[in-house]
Amino acid sequence: MEQPVSQAELDVLQASLSAYQEHQPRRTEVTVALYDFRDAFGLSPQQVRVMAQETERLGQALNRTLGIYLNGTAQVEFQALNKMKLEQYLGSLPERGFLAAVPCGPGVPEGLLHLDGPLAYTTFDAMLGGPGLPPGIPAREPTPVEAGLFRVLADEVLATWRTMSRFPERLPRRVGEVYYRLSNVDVRSKHDWVLCASYLMQVNQCAGYLTCTFPCSAVRKLLAPAQAVLVAEDPPRESLHATLRHCPLRVRVVLGQTQVPVEQLSGLRVGQVLPLQAPTRQGKAAVAVQVQGQAKFAGETGVHEGQVAVRLLGAVTAVPESGPAS
Repeated sequence: MEQPVSQAELDVLQASLSAYQEHQPRRTEVTVALYDFRDAFGLSPQQVRVMAQETERLGQALNRTLGIYLNGTAQVEFQALNKMKLEQYLGSLPERGFLAAVPCGPGVPEGLLHLDGPLAYTTFDAMLGGPGLPPGIPAREPTPVEAGLFRVLADEVLATWRTMSRFPERLPRRVGEVYYRLSNVDVRSKHDWVLCASYLMQVNQCAGYLTCTFPCSAVRKLLAPAQAVLVAEDPPRESLHATLRHCPLRVRVVLGQTQVPVEQLSGLRVGQVLPLQAPTRQGKAAVAVQVQGQAKFAGETGVHEGQVAVRLLGAVTAVPESGPAS
């Protein structure tokens, strides 16, 4: 039978544990976020469909405009919109290519725009007025001119998206940092869910892929419903009155009326004169002033600064029974 632990041994064990705990750093508070397994990437199916429509229309627009922009032959075909982790997206890219960070607003992770290396250099050649031949990928780092050309091309892609998007005011206008190597890409979290739009792009005889990737948090902000603006300080009646004050109304002056038989009406020719039966007022012709087809004022004809004019005499309440002929 084994001997039980003595009190002296327990005292030594307690002293050792106390000494160990004193040397351990104190742990700070950790905020734990619950993981939603039913909606891991935080987007509804409807939001994904809207984003798929946006990215597909972008491909159609680039297919029409990119060739004109490069003054050559260019085709862009939308492939798919995929959900993945950012680390999966970065792992699928070739080692050498061009990446541009796409700012999506304060507090929101940046998106990424990528162009394959051979396709990028072919596009640069076309942008500089060359024949757009596919050169080999140089072993060196890109020059500032080449990095600048990619920045201009990426800005053109964003500008094209804004022209056809339903959310132009929410889309970024300029790209940020430009990268050439994946190891230099500075991202906040490689575990974020992203939506990646892939396009098969061909410039002259060189084909490759153009991809646009946006974090799901940025997509939620892009597709968020617009906030309604309420003006509480203006009563509804005053707001309606202020709005109606700027509405255009049609004002017409009826110089007189006449009645003719149908037989005479059918025989009228250009140049004939129809006498109008207009009542007189103090030697001047009295006329009716209509607003939107309804008689509202009585007036008299006259001349003002060489132009035929009407002076209002007062409001009327009765509408003439017979229709006017002007």
